[in-house]
Amino acid sequence: MNIKKVGEYTGKSANGLSEAIANALAQSKEHSSYKVHETTKSFGEQSKKEYEVTLSTFSE
Repeated sequence: MNIKKVGEYTGKSANGLSEAIANALAQSKEHSSYKVHETTKSFGEQSKKEYEVTLSTFSE
């Protein structure tokens, strides 16, 4: 089995990490697995939350 890295993607969401991951994966056309490298949560104006995730996708 030969696995190759497809790319790195960043997703953002105001609703949570799961949605941020889904948004990042939606940018990848093809993947069989992924690895999350970094997650962040920040508070903007008026305590508005933003979740961000950076991940790599892989294909067989």
